[in-house]
Amino acid sequence: MRGTEAFDWSTGDMSGVGLEPPGGVQSPEVWPIPLPAASVRVGGIRTFWSVDEEGEPVLVVSDGVTTVEFGCGLPGANGRTTRGAERLADAMRQYAAAIEARAAAAKG
Repeated sequence: MRGTEAFDWSTGDMSGVGLEPPGGVQSPEVWPIPLPAASVRVGGIRTFWSVDEEGEPVLVVSDGVTTVEFGCGLPGANGRTTRGAERLADAMRQYAAAIEARAAAAKG
């Protein structure tokens, strides 16, 4: 897995070890973060959202091999989980734009 300079520095509650920030900048609020536990092949991705047994919304993402569930956690749906979902959506839009630009450049 390769990283990008387009890291969302706003996720200050992560902890763990492994990844280095872009440009080697150390920010104690967000780094180090855990290494990825799984890799999902974006070209084969399927997504849907549903509700869990407590009635909270969950997002399920799968490539047919690996499945990841994004949930609200113990606090339930609140402003913090809403902002997290918005950060995820923003990052995915940026990722899609980067893929599109790379594909366009490859066509020449």
